[in-house]
Amino acid sequence: ASGAGVSMLDSLAAWFFETGGAPARLADDCGELPCGGGGGGSCPHLPQDPLSRACVGRLAELCHGLRGRGDACDACLESHVHDLEAHGCPSRGRPLLRWYCGGGGAGGHHVCDVRIGTNDVALLPPPSEALPRIPTVTIAPGVEMPLINLGGVHSHPSNYSAWLQLGGRGLDTAMMYGDDVQVQVGDAVAASGLPREELFLTSKVPCCPAESFTSWCVWYDKEYKDLDAYTRSEIDARLLGVARVDLLLLHWPCATMEETVATYRSLERFALDGKASAIGISNFNASAIDALFAAGLTVPPAVNQVGFSIGGHSESRLGRDLDTLRKCREKGIAFSAYSPLGGLSGVDVLHHPRVLKVAAAHNRSAAQVALRWVTQQGVVAVSASSNPAHLASDLGSFSFNLTGAEMKALAEI
Repeated sequence: ASGAGVSMLDSLAAWFFETGGAPARLADDCGELPCGGGGGGSCPHLPQDPLSRACVGRLAELCHGLRGRGDACDACLESHVHDLEAHGCPSRGRPLLRWYCGGGGAGGHHVCDVRIGTNDVALLPPPSEALPRIPTVTIAPGVEMPLINLGGVHSHPSNYSAWLQLGGRGLDTAMMYGDDVQVQVGDAVAASGLPREELFLTSKVPCCPAESFTSWCVWYDKEYKDLDAYTRSEIDARLLGVARVDLLLLHWPCATMEETVATYRSLERFALDGKASAIGISNFNASAIDALFAAGLTVPPAVNQVGFSIGGHSESRLGRDLDTLRKCREKGIAFSAYSPLGGLSGVDVLHHPRVLKVAAAHNRSAAQVALRWVTQQGVVAVSASSNPAHLASDLGSFSFNLTGAEMKALAEI
């Protein structure tokens, strides 16, 4: 029925796939639409072979939630093209695939679905479900940050365009992720057609600790070490193709606190010049935060972004612990989590029995539970994926709440 949480096509396709049967006529629901109401003669190009049943079922299973979503849906089909061919979808060019993704149709409608065993065809309208509403957190006066943002690095870039098309509005990047990533993010912003004020763009300028624990620092020493942080920030904004970033973070504490404070002063000046709506820090633990504040700040940090997840909230060196979370709340700093699915925790969060039990109780995925555990604490999550289906799932993670007992049980992993 129209208005249900799951689209009509996805409901039908799941029914096809599970039972192999043909649903009853939908004349009452679709009779007024261009190729509904029996007859079915208005859709001559729709494939009518029995393989359509398995094809539609597999489409809904692999690309659920992406119907009619254009490029994001196309990317999902592309990533599963061989699987789809094995289930009776002969090519992405056939109308069933093209229309599934919103590539055209009479009167602006997108998808015709065959009722196997009859000549009836019901035209299904474009997706009626609204894009997900993403909660925000106030990080500075007049500055609202989405509770979930999409990141990505040089070795594993994300699908930024699909994220924006699916309703995501927060993008997270950094100078150290590579010039190519910065340009990709900027291109996605420009191509989206969305008003700049609807988007939230976070970036980071480098400063490396005494011990170069990452190859990024080796690259930074060769490319940017002799440039002051203000100039690095300007280069970063130019790579992104924007006049202003919404949030600019100091990526790490520097080798000394004196250097850290001096670098942060450059970020303060960048904000006061109107080139960043807010500034902040990343990978600062509680003691580093105290030391920074002790220097006296003109613009306090709005955000501290650290690794934080189920199974990954007890390492203090880079602020990945509950003491740092408490310190941020004490200082009025929003807490943000990269690697929220537990990739840095040493725990297989997505296959942990306790996580899977909670996921089953809510009919959600383990990844959605892991994200919700983070965001339900008011912590901003930074996820990453190139798979549109995973992006849609991440954006859908606000559709349920964990109980207090579940939050506690997951915190104990």
